[in-house]
Amino acid sequence: MKIAAVGDFHIPSRAKNCPEQLKKKLIKEKPDLILCTGDLTIGEVFQNLSEIAHTIVVKGNMDKINFDREYKGEFEGVKIGLIHGDVVSPTGIKKKLLKIATKMGVNVLIYGHTHLSSVNYWNKKKIVLINPGSFTGAWSEKMKSIVPSFTLLKIENPSLTVTLNYISPSDRDSVKEEKKSFQVGRK
Repeated sequence: MKIAAVGDFHIPSRAKNCPEQLKKKLIKEKPDLILCTGDLTIGEVFQNLSEIAHTIVVKGNMDKINFDREYKGEFEGVKIGLIHGDVVSPTGIKKKLLKIATKMGVNVLIYGHTHLSSVNYWNKKKIVLINPGSFTGAWSEKMKSIVPSFTLLKIENPSLTVTLNYISPSDRDSVKEEKKSFQVGRK
């Protein structure tokens, strides 16, 4: 199963549109599901994502659309949680995110709000924290220059391969990839 994780679009307030090469990459990957960390800010983004694959969105702090604040689902034996991330203060603190993942009872917690992509793994608990970053490269309160990105999760229980897809600042015409694999579920 392939799941795309996206978020922090901020269209049209902080970004005019999605980078075409990143959008093409997402479509080419043909995900079975899209999980979105919120901050779409307009419904058109949700409609566009839904045309690619079934899309589940959680409400971001800038969204006026009435989405749930968190989501939890199980896919091929891997439990995945989805939050925006604005409930963590200061923003992006991994220990606090790990507590949320543990409380939700998930193997993977996907979160947003920081606009910065990251993948962290706690082997002892077999929990992966994933921030797909900002799909549009929208600026955040702390940074004005953000690399547009999204992540792709490929589940082959008990293995999870996470691929970070991003537009390189040195080569704005292509999408780069970084892959990491983890043991998370149970067979």
